[in-house]
Amino acid sequence: MAVYEHKHGDSDNGSFTLAEQHLYGAGRLGMRKRDLALNATNASESTPPVTHYELTNHLGNVMAVISDEASATAEPTVVSLSDYYPFGMTEPGRSWNAGDYRFGYTGHEKENDLAEGVYTTEYRLLDTRLGKWMSVDPLFGKYPGMSSYNYCGGNVLNLVDDDGSEPEKNKAGTVSDFMYVLNNESSRKVGKFKGAQAAEYMKSLNGTEFKWSQMRPFPNQTTFFNKFKGKYIYTTKAGWLDMVHFMFYAGAAYNAKLNKQEAIEIMNSKSYALFSSSEYQAYIF
Repeated sequence: MAVYEHKHGDSDNGSFTLAEQHLYGAGRLGMRKRDLALNATNASESTPPVTHYELTNHLGNVMAVISDEASATAEPTVVSLSDYYPFGMTEPGRSWNAGDYRFGYTGHEKENDLAEGVYTTEYRLLDTRLGKWMSVDPLFGKYPGMSSYNYCGGNVLNLVDDDGSEPEKNKAGTVSDFMYVLNNESSRKVGKFKGAQAAEYMKSLNGTEFKWSQMRPFPNQTTFFNKFKGKYIYTTKAGWLDMVHFMFYAGAAYNAKLNKQEAIEIMNSKSYALFSSSEYQAYIF
C-alpha cells in the first residue's frame, strides 16, 4: 500500500522517506506521490503530494494517467499515454510517459532494469516484445497442449494472467461476487431494493445516452458494473455471461413485458373497443 525510500548518507541520518501511497477500490486506482521525510522525532514534507489516477480498459491496461496538479487551463495534467500492441509492447510514437509511471500492460509493473517492455508478476517475467514468458509455467502440467512460455494461450483480447500462473478472464468471478457488488459497491445498494423501488430500477437498466464521439447510444446505467470482479460469470449451460450485457437486456425484457401488459389492458378496455359483442353481432348480420 506504500513505498518507502531509505537513504544512507551522513546528512540525512539514515532517514526513511514516504515516496508513494497506492490507492485501491475494486482494483488499483492510482497512487499518491509523496516526499515525506520520516525520522525518530518528526516528519516533514518539502513538496505537496500529487495524486495520479489510472485510466484503464477492459483488460486492465493503463491507457493514460492523469494528475490532480493544477494547470493553466484548469484541466487535469496528463502524466502518461500508452497504446499497446496485442501482446503488450507499447507502440512507437504512440506512447508518452513524463512521470515515469511504473504500471502499464494489464496493470503489471514494468521491469525496465532488464529491458524496456518487460513486466514483473508474482511468479515470472513477461517479455511483451516477444509476447512470451521468460520462464516455465509453474502449472505446466495442467496445460500439456500449450508451450510453457505461452502467454494467455494467444487469446490476449479476452484473457489476462495476473500472477504468471494461468490465464483467466479479467474481472471473472462468481454469482456471490456479483451479488456483493449489487448489495455493497453501488452507492444506492441496488441489490437490496424491493417492491416499487426494485421495479423502477429494473425499468432503468436498459437506459441509453447518445455519445457523439462514437455516434451511437451507450448504456448509462449498467456500465457501472464493468469495474468489478463478477462482471463475467461462467455457467455450465451458457458458458461465460457478461453481467453488464445481462443486466441491460434484463431491463429491456422487463420493459417489453410491461409494455405488452399495458397494450393488453388498453385493448381490453371498454373505451378502446370498436364494438361491443352485441354491436358486433348486429353489424355482421
